[in-house]
Amino acid sequence: MEIFLDGVIGYDVYASEIREKLKDAAGSSIKMLVSSPGGFISEGLAIANLMRQYEGKIEVEITGQAASMATYIAMFADEVTVFDNTVFMIHNAFGGVMGDYRDVKAYYEMLESLTNMLSKAYSRKTGISLSEVRDMCDKETYIFGSEIKEMGFADKVIETENNIDGEKGEYIAKAKVEIENSKEILKEFKKEDFEKAAALLKPEKKVFKPAENVGKNINKTEVKMTLQEFLKSDPAAMQEYEKNLAEAKKAGADEVNLRVEQASKYITEAYGESVHKRAIKAACGEISIEALEETVSMYDEMDEKNKSLLAKLEQPEDTTAQQQNQVSTDGFVRNEEDHQAMIARLKGGTL
Repeated sequence: MEIFLDGVIGYDVYASEIREKLKDAAGSSIKMLVSSPGGFISEGLAIANLMRQYEGKIEVEITGQAASMATYIAMFADEVTVFDNTVFMIHNAFGGVMGDYRDVKAYYEMLESLTNMLSKAYSRKTGISLSEVRDMCDKETYIFGSEIKEMGFADKVIETENNIDGEKGEYIAKAKVEIENSKEILKEFKKEDFEKAAALLKPEKKVFKPAENVGKNINKTEVKMTLQEFLKSDPAAMQEYEKNLAEAKKAGADEVNLRVEQASKYITEAYGESVHKRAIKAACGEISIEALEETVSMYDEMDEKNKSLLAKLEQPEDTTAQQQNQVSTDGFVRNEEDHQAMIARLKGGTL
């Protein structure tokens, strides 16, 4: 049985449609034909969870391009097949928010958690380290044709009759246009989408109706359901939530320990009170370690200048020539140098 995932996820294709087709397949082998620039994260997560729960084999065949959320969905297939002209793109979860610093901070944390979740799926499939995958997402990485299999994102490559080696740039350029067009579709509804996706990562969030209503002039209403009620109704979501929560706690603890360790290096007798205060702020997360190190660098530079100046002031002057010039030539004793000169003349009998 074939299932088509074609277009923007949560706008052209929905989890409810995939659910019905998987139900009809009743555990038989499925081939999911994917050509998508990505889409809504919440709807993509729902599709991925449906694939994880399906008892039969699922093969994903990327017939055109797979970008953003479409690549995440592909990671939950038993086998991924691409063509030698397929474009595959991964990047960070993106979005925007209007509000004060609390709103911006909450969205930052949400984007970070979602990006980490996507990156872990890529890392599990490919064997590439999580830090390398995160770096690829930061750069918004495009992968083409057989490179997709070579990097571990796919298991098989279908070769076409035409030589497409010289057309890589053209295929990627076309894919970029489709991806940018899809972003315009997502902009209006991005905040609501993140709120849905965050239900798996943050406690006590409201869960909204699926994205079938997006862009279809249908009145959207909330389903007032607590997070715990939602998780109890979906065992896969519960498992994902608990896993992400544990990882987030560990990541948070590791981050705090590292920050304190880095800051404590500068709370020593070698640095003054101003540096100590900055180090304490860095340890508490009020300023960045980079800002602290910049202060320390300025302190070290001033300290070196002060040491150099002090060394010059403490260096003894050569006064031999001055002493010789200060001896009077008229025989009068005016200072210590004249007195010593007179004694020398007496001893020599030349006074």
